[in-house]
Amino acid sequence: MRRQTLGLTLLIVLLTLTLLPPLFGYSSQAPAVVGADPPTPGPYDLNATTPLVAYEPYTPANTEGNSSHLGVLVVLVNASDIGECKDGDLTIHTFGVYNNTDNNLIFEDNLQYDSGTGWIVEDYELLSKGLVSGQFYKVRCYFERDTGTEIWTNTTAFSAPFKYNHLLTIAQADYSYYGATSDEIDVSIDHITSSIWGTLTQANASLVFQNADNATDTHTFDSVLTYNVSSTDWEVRALNISILTSGESYKIICSANYSVVPPYHQGIGPLSDAFTFQGPFLRVAKPTIIYVGRDVQTLNITVDWVWHSIFGYLNETEVSLSNFSIWLATGSSAIVLNGTLNYNITGSNWYFAPLNISFYVEQGSLTIGDAYNVTAFFISPARSGRPEVNNTSPFSDWFLIDFDPPSIDRVTINPSSPDDTEWVIVKGEISDDALIDTAILSYYNGSHWINVTMLGLAGQQANFTASIPPFPERQVVEFRIYVNDTQNVWVNTTNQYTVADTLPVISFITHLPLAPTDVDFVTINATVTDGTGIQTVTLQYSYDGIVWLSLDMTSIGDNVYQTILPRYPQQLLRGDFKSVIFFIEATDVFDNIRTSANLAYQVQGTIPTLGPANTLLIIAAIGIIGVVLILLYKVYERY
Repeated sequence: MRRQTLGLTLLIVLLTLTLLPPLFGYSSQAPAVVGADPPTPGPYDLNATTPLVAYEPYTPANTEGNSSHLGVLVVLVNASDIGECKDGDLTIHTFGVYNNTDNNLIFEDNLQYDSGTGWIVEDYELLSKGLVSGQFYKVRCYFERDTGTEIWTNTTAFSAPFKYNHLLTIAQADYSYYGATSDEIDVSIDHITSSIWGTLTQANASLVFQNADNATDTHTFDSVLTYNVSSTDWEVRALNISILTSGESYKIICSANYSVVPPYHQGIGPLSDAFTFQGPFLRVAKPTIIYVGRDVQTLNITVDWVWHSIFGYLNETEVSLSNFSIWLATGSSAIVLNGTLNYNITGSNWYFAPLNISFYVEQGSLTIGDAYNVTAFFISPARSGRPEVNNTSPFSDWFLIDFDPPSIDRVTINPSSPDDTEWVIVKGEISDDALIDTAILSYYNGSHWINVTMLGLAGQQANFTASIPPFPERQVVEFRIYVNDTQNVWVNTTNQYTVADTLPVISFITHLPLAPTDVDFVTINATVTDGTGIQTVTLQYSYDGIVWLSLDMTSIGDNVYQTILPRYPQQLLRGDFKSVIFFIEATDVFDNIRTSANLAYQVQGTIPTLGPANTLLIIAAIGIIGVVLILLYKVYERY
């Protein structure tokens, strides 16, 4: 009872301690500061650190907004009464960019307060402010605080100067000029680079051809460089430089300017290597020679075009002395024959009417068996201020006066006696006074002729080869070789060979089962092939190597022949082995016989063998069985 009473008492006490604070409430109040006057402001009580400046060329991801950027930071601005000034504490907070030499203000703009950093402007664009590239500038910041009774101000010291750079860098010009063959030049520049944008794809670019010995003597080609997207370079193709002085040496330099707003940023590239301008000239096509040979005995000479390096292609009114000459191709370089070319208005080319070779042969001008070249000569006379220019065409391909056909001196085949699996390589040894033009191998496949171009080097004497695929055994293969020369004179020869008659092929001989016993039949299989066909396949076998027996093998398809050997003629004790020797003989339809090598397999015995102990056990077992039978019988008799 006392314990119960004491417990109830303690419970009541705990509940009372828990409920007392909510009943009477909490009490918390900071001490009041009394008798403190606000600080008295005074003039020029703003203190600010010297601005820190960060300037560098900047390439943003957005290429539409490319510009150089400036960063300005004033770490701390203090007032004597409130300490560090933050956003809202100051009424004016600007920065200005000044010329470094005379401290003249160029432009000004606003700073923003960044908590924890200071008064700042980041990535401020300078491109549109008209700064001069290569000039030094510096920054000063101005702060003002209006207290209501007076204005507190502070101007920072100038920052360290920075150099505004916005440059174009131009690669050295690369050019292709072919001297005596062209008045045109190809010029390319790998890149024009802006320090702000990187490699440019737009610019106002000019080419200047500068005298290699005197830089003041220049020829300018304006705005000819364009950007090639596929090759990613600046280029101009086929620029006509015929205004340059013939025989003078020049170098190439490129200048460019680029900007989205003034001032334009300019650059100039390094000088290229020097080249010498050769001056205007005529270029004449190589004469084309068509010589038909002994059938027509005509020579056709054609010059497709005459080209002036300045004025382009010329017609018959713009050139004179348009003649051709026939020269000996070897030995003496004397002119053998001169003639005149006529202009073909329809074909827009210069040509020479067919010339009867036999006439000149009779006169001794051209000789059968001799080789000749042809050139054509033209002059473009001075007119309309252009100089007189002349040029001789390059030599034509030489031609030969030849009426005789080629000679097929020897034809060989390899192998000389091919079988039905072998390709046959046909070689023809051919010679001619002129150049051998074409050699064709033609073979008869039983229904039509197949033509194959023979391989070889064209010349007056050469070997030509081609191949004929395999043909069946004993087939006579007929083939021909056709040859012509550059004078279109043909000759041919007929040949043949016979495919060899080969023996049958015996392969893949097997026997099943692989380990036969004396009670097993054995199946023998063999693959037998022949190009002309198989007549018979037999199996020869022997048990002792002296007496041989024979079995016919039957085709079971896919060139496989089969027969079954009987069981071994006697039973063998287990553990005994006997050999069966055999070989296969195949005969084709032309009585060609092939015999395989001797093969063999072993036969294992199946009769079990008894030792002395096993024999005694069997006798004892028989005796016991007998005694038991006798006892059973006696019992049976008793009852």
